[in-house]
Amino acid sequence: MDDSAPRASRPAPDGRRRMSFMQRLRANLPFGHGLGISGKDVERLVNDSGADLWHVHAITRRNFRRHACVACDWLASALPRDAAIFEIACGSGANLLWLAQKGFSRLYGIDIAPQAVRLSRELASLQGVALNVRVDNALSPSFGEAQAGKPGVPPVFDGILSLTWLYYIPGVELAEFLRIWRPYLGQGGIIVFEMITRRYDSIPNNQYHTDDWGLPASRRRPSEYRMRLDKSEVQRAAEQCGYTHLRSLRLMTIITGKPEREVHMLRRAPDA
Repeated sequence: MDDSAPRASRPAPDGRRRMSFMQRLRANLPFGHGLGISGKDVERLVNDSGADLWHVHAITRRNFRRHACVACDWLASALPRDAAIFEIACGSGANLLWLAQKGFSRLYGIDIAPQAVRLSRELASLQGVALNVRVDNALSPSFGEAQAGKPGVPPVFDGILSLTWLYYIPGVELAEFLRIWRPYLGQGGIIVFEMITRRYDSIPNNQYHTDDWGLPASRRRPSEYRMRLDKSEVQRAAEQCGYTHLRSLRLMTIITGKPEREVHMLRRAPDA
């Protein structure tokens, strides 16, 4: 459900408006999110940087990474073009580059992999875009300390983006993540992320790593999808940590494949 759907949507019992099927379908269709970088250039820069090869797919087929497309669309719609946007675990910087193409210029990010940071800088240089990205740990960030006092680097951000990493980390809870990053978000600022839903729990072999499903059970690793939460659980964590849950969209698996993902937008609530 999209909590800020257009007027044509039917009102829900709580007064919010539900998306129609066609509106949900349009939200899931992969249009308008390519970066305009040739596959040859992407492969060359990935090889030169030493970054993981999966970045080639993530960049050249970005249109089909619907969780990323929806999240970036929401940020672009919610924030003015002079907003400061920060991406946690930015990888190749593909999402920041798309935002740059939409007119944003105050773009920042971190990733734990030096090779990915190198790739993001090379891609940005290829497109003539200025990104402020550096190596850092998303669960123990030093970005603010390292950049304190430097011109052009804000102490807090208007928007934070976090995609395709949190649910892979063993032992991490959503509330922990939200508390870590709340100080980096300005009053009324927005954070957007996606989550694997509990529906994945009903998939056969969901307890095992997807790459190991063809192996004997004794040789299979635990599932890579360590965190799975439905909307109500995300809402509770948000409320506990000083956020307001603004909207969510559960992506159609017929388009995005498995597992099912749901994109969430939260706003930092005023301090008590």
